[in-house]
Amino acid sequence: MARPEIGPKIETRVPEADLATIDGDANKRRIGRAQWLRDAVQRSLPYSTLHGHDHVDSALDEADGWLGACRDVATDRDEPVSDRISRGIAYQECISQMRKHLRQALDAVPVQETRDAYAAEVDGVASGLTPRQAELWGRASGAEFAARLLDALILTLPVDGVGVRDRAELEDPLMDLGL
Repeated sequence: MARPEIGPKIETRVPEADLATIDGDANKRRIGRAQWLRDAVQRSLPYSTLHGHDHVDSALDEADGWLGACRDVATDRDEPVSDRISRGIAYQECISQMRKHLRQALDAVPVQETRDAYAAEVDGVASGLTPRQAELWGRASGAEFAARLLDALILTLPVDGVGVRDRAELEDPLMDLGL
């Protein structure tokens, strides 16, 4: 019995490390490599100007790894209390500083000012978009998207910073506090 025809066959070369990652994830999901690749293609289509660049994912992964390592030590009853407390403080302070700086950046984005400038330029204009109006529209859109991205980053930050710091001081940081 022949395999069902899904579409034309394509071939590509993939670095060994990526192939091992693909195979590992495919096995974990209990699907074949071909199905994994078809799923990856579907998730990536249509191609987007901003997608396909892993800079944001890479930065988030790095921050998540660092925070996760701090949280793990801070809540590990087998670690010395002084190490747990230090890691709990570092965890809480890192989250606090990220939130502070992202909020400062968000507050600095001139969303309303750029909207107002665009609105004033197009007020009373019947149709068409002049180069100046297009520039102002682009500025307003850029400010709005920047604000939305910063807000989304703020929302991704953990909210358990103080809790992890406080639990690090307990004899058993994972004990049920009955809260």
